[in-house]
Amino acid sequence: MVAIEVPFVVGLVLIPFGLLIVTVPTWVERQTLARDVAAEAARAVALDPVAGTGAAEAAVAGLGGEVPVAVSWSGSLGAGEQVTASASVEVPVLDLPVFGAIGGFTIERSHTERVADYGEVPS
Repeated sequence: MVAIEVPFVVGLVLIPFGLLIVTVPTWVERQTLARDVAAEAARAVALDPVAGTGAAEAAVAGLGGEVPVAVSWSGSLGAGEQVTASASVEVPVLDLPVFGAIGGFTIERSHTERVADYGEVPS
């Protein structure tokens, strides 16, 4: 009886649980990455509205490392207006050390910053 139960426990419980333990940190990492990239991009555009997209791209350059991140922003760049930046990151369903990423879905986070009422605009 034990000789039959051990392979079932290993195959049906331990291996899937092990895969879940290996994969969940990747999900959390990608969610945090999307949130941080959106916040940094919105902050960069709000602080330097003249540079616009260039400021957002410069602020998030290197934050993703090897992970591709898509950043977009919207809103008005006038004093006192709000700027919203959105970041999209691909999240793998399974990220196995030997086989790599399997499957995936996109996660999107956004962040809104207010453009300063007063400030010096470079000419």
